[in-house]
Amino acid sequence: MLEVLKVIKQIGDTSSRTEKENILKQNSNNQLLKEILQFTYDPFI
Repeated sequence: MLEVLKVIKQIGDTSSRTEKENILKQNSNNQLLKEILQFTYDPFI
């Protein structure tokens, strides 16, 4: 869970869209992060 918080903090700390995309690509294997982002941003849930 702490790892997910660190990733979210990294995303929040940068204003660059490409840097945010790179952070997400680097953490694409983190299933908990995927579930949290999907639950947060998917309007169909």
